[in-house]
Amino acid sequence: MDFWTAAETLQVYREEQQERQVLARSSRGRYTGAGAVTVRLPSDALEGRELAGLNGPARSYDLGRPLGGAEFEALPDDLKRLYLRLLRDRHGGTERQIRRLTGARESYGVCLSAARGDRAKWRRFLRGEGR
Repeated sequence: MDFWTAAETLQVYREEQQERQVLARSSRGRYTGAGAVTVRLPSDALEGRELAGLNGPARSYDLGRPLGGAEFEALPDDLKRLYLRLLRDRHGGTERQIRRLTGARESYGVCLSAARGDRAKWRRFLRGEGR
């Protein structure tokens, strides 16, 4: 059995590291898989009018103003969570004030009990100031 000397071991290690660096540098700028495989979806075969019919109407929500109970209930759940957080953090509403405004019985995962009220901010929000 032949054992390598320390110098031989170090030489082999350096060659291996150099080889790895060259390999890594050569693959960095290479394009891989560009255009090699085309993925087809069922919606690709639809006409323009049919494709436009798949998407619903565009909706926009103004969360920077007070929303009553019916308007709040019409929001999707993720926007309800966002609106409750905005009322709590940005507009300074307490749990009681927020529930009174929105009529929300559920908290949608937002900790309303941690709300520290800011009376001045809340009044400005209700009056529509500061937008």
